[in-house]
Amino acid sequence: MSWLRRSGDSPAAPATPPAASQPAGPPPEIVHSAPGLKQALERLPRPGASVLDLGPPLAQNVAFFNRLGARLEVFDLESTLRDERLWVAPAKLAHWRERAPAALGLGAAASFDLILVWDLPNYLGRERWPTLAERLVARLAKGGMLHLLARTGREMPERPSLFRWVEIDAIREEPRGDERVPAPRFSHGEIEKLHPGLAAAKSFLDKHGLQELLLEHADELKLPPRAVAELRKPRSHYPG
Repeated sequence: MSWLRRSGDSPAAPATPPAASQPAGPPPEIVHSAPGLKQALERLPRPGASVLDLGPPLAQNVAFFNRLGARLEVFDLESTLRDERLWVAPAKLAHWRERAPAALGLGAAASFDLILVWDLPNYLGRERWPTLAERLVARLAKGGMLHLLARTGREMPERPSLFRWVEIDAIREEPRGDERVPAPRFSHGEIEKLHPGLAAAKSFLDKHGLQELLLEHADELKLPPRAVAELRKPRSHYPG
């Protein structure tokens, strides 16, 4: 079928479609160097080292420890605290101190050669993290290590990131959203003070804003006394 047009008529200009709004893509993934993790893994007793991972169960990390011959226990701390309505700071700190240790759910006889807390202490803050830190310190075996990632920038992702092994000395961070919240910016000495009985011989600063600390029993390290700064005043805001 043909369409007729009178002489002098000009074809109508095609309508310009409105620009389609492009959905925002996922936040970019970041690969961090992880010499502290490498050091910890190289020192694990083999075979049969006991490892506690407080992040979510990630197949890549489970496979990594299987290859090492380690016994891995995964306890998704963030999800558990959310289920118990403890992730957002309760109105009374006494309520947190009463309920949080039970939420952690570690058996009385459990001991671990390595505990991975990832970036979780940054989210539970100076007031709440020590309650869990005390319980974790008590579960470290002789010669055991606690690995922690402190945020060094002014801001951090609103939720704890996912961390997956790339290789023995590198991990990939996968943020779970674009929103940012203030970071507590723990100092080296402050982190030691938040974990009574533990010390870190040194820390490792990554160019992407993470500081690795490998904490061990202070009496086993035989370090000289370290001058530590006083704990900073707690923030009134806790991300949920």
